[in-house]
Amino acid sequence: PAAAPEIWDSLRINFGLAWATLIFAEILGATSGLGHLIVRSQRFLLTERVFVAVLVIGVLGIVTDKVFECLYHRWFPWSVQVQRAEAQR
Repeated sequence: PAAAPEIWDSLRINFGLAWATLIFAEILGATSGLGHLIVRSQRFLLTERVFVAVLVIGVLGIVTDKVFECLYHRWFPWSVQVQRAEAQR
């Protein structure tokens, strides 16, 4: 149980890296997905679609990170990080 908060932090960081890798792979060779949408829209000068796809990627990343943070605070109330955050409120 003592290592669980650090394991959760590692999962949170690695999930972000996995998300970035997925988008990169879609840009390189996929036939669907947000990365493919960016490349295809760039090719046909559909700038608004590029911006929307990048915005969607950013929003999904932020939402995922906040879910991990919320679950961290709920599941590991004994963690030093949670106690410091509550003390600053």
